Amino acid sequence: MKRRKSILLIINLKTLLITLLAIASTYLCKRFNFVLGRMTFL
Repeated sequence: MKRRKSILLIINLKTLLITLLAIASTYLCKRFNFVLGRMTFL
């Protein structure tokens, strides 16, 4: 029970939401072949 609570403190709803958004954006970029060029102006 104690271990479960500590895991839930680390992995909460916000973490899962950010993870799902990152996976979705990566998938969409690969699906539509959206590749950003190297930023050489810096």
